[in-house]
Amino acid sequence: MILKEENDRMYESYQVCRIHLQRMEFAYSKISNLFPLSLVQYESISQEELSYFDQFIFRFTKLQDCMGNKLFKYILESLAENTRELSLIDMVAKAEQLNIIESAETWFTLRLIRNKLAHEYPFNTEEILAGLNELHFNFQILLKTWKHTETFMKKKFGYLM
Repeated sequence: MILKEENDRMYESYQVCRIHLQRMEFAYSKISNLFPLSLVQYESISQEELSYFDQFIFRFTKLQDCMGNKLFKYILESLAENTRELSLIDMVAKAEQLNIIESAETWFTLRLIRNKLAHEYPFNTEEILAGLNELHFNFQILLKTWKHTETFMKKKFGYLM
């Protein structure tokens, strides 16, 4: 039986993820023409463009965190899976097994990008450029992963959506 509290947490996490994704897509629409970024381009971007890059990174890390640490957990719990002792790796593997996501490997590739971007320092331009370009090249994969998860949720929990 699915508990109301689990549904509420899952639905709330889903909504938070959607907000992060929408804001990330908006920021990306403002800067996508600048990719792939070179050092010369990066050094000449305006403050406004820089704010979109910051939003793009921030919303990506928030989306990755919310999906990985909350949404997957609440989906699994709503499916009566025990998540109490599951690590993130095990939870993502279980999400792949149940077809919540297509690939755990892809998810962890995105996670590595998230970790790079979250731990970069503003004065290390080469790392920032590498992380931003990686995110750009993997943006469609992120969107595909989100769409797959959203489709799963609509099939299983359509009454909530």
